[in-house]
Amino acid sequence: MKKFGLFIFILLLLVSLYKDLTVGTTIVRPETEKKPASIEPPPPSQAEILDPPLRYEQQVPVKVKTGDTVLSIMEQLHNGDYHHSIEDMLHDFQQLNPGTEPSSLSIDKVYYFPLYENEQAER
Repeated sequence: MKKFGLFIFILLLLVSLYKDLTVGTTIVRPETEKKPASIEPPPPSQAEILDPPLRYEQQVPVKVKTGDTVLSIMEQLHNGDYHHSIEDMLHDFQQLNPGTEPSSLSIDKVYYFPLYENEQAER
């Protein structure tokens, strides 16, 4: 009796393996669950950029190089002369680049940086 039970178990295992390898299983996702084709976040829309209150007058596109950080680029843009807090600058950077963390910039990618006016910074 044990031999017959073992024979049935091996037979079912072989049939199962054969069917899995030849036919396989397919996963059909509904249209609502399909992943987007692009991982890149869309460019910031004008509605997001113009939400008041803005501390900056202009936005400057900058291509990031190796070793650049948000703060080092901000320092270069303002020649080391800016009077805003780091939190404000990082918030403005995120407002211009939705979905981008300031601590994880990608090399050779273009990001928008706020350009502050001297009169505004000295309030």
